Amino acid sequence: MTPNRRLATKRTQRLDAMLALSLARYRRQLTELTAEELSGLGQRIAVLEMRYRWALGGHGMERHRAQGELARLDRRRTVARLEQELRAANAGSSLHIVERKTNLVTLPPSGDEERAA
Repeated sequence: MTPNRRLATKRTQRLDAMLALSLARYRRQLTELTAEELSGLGQRIAVLEMRYRWALGGHGMERHRAQGELARLDRRRTVARLEQELRAANAGSSLHIVERKTNLVTLPPSGDEERAA
């Protein structure tokens, strides 16, 4: 297995493990992801949704599990999209405070300071 393939496999496993978390833990994990990882998570959700949609037309256990998995992935996709929108909204509203004049007031030297000088 090439190093790039190994990294892609580990990344996929990490994202799948993250998707298996409870919704509250999933939300907390989303805040730790970079924008690139968040985008990759959206792509992984899309792949899994396609897989489960195909399973709906099949037979066996996958067909029965597919409906529940699609609902779970839909909730995860919604939360991930909200996180992306929140980040996009916060990125545009960064504040830069510029102070044109200093607000320092020079005090007259006290008697002790005059004697020391």
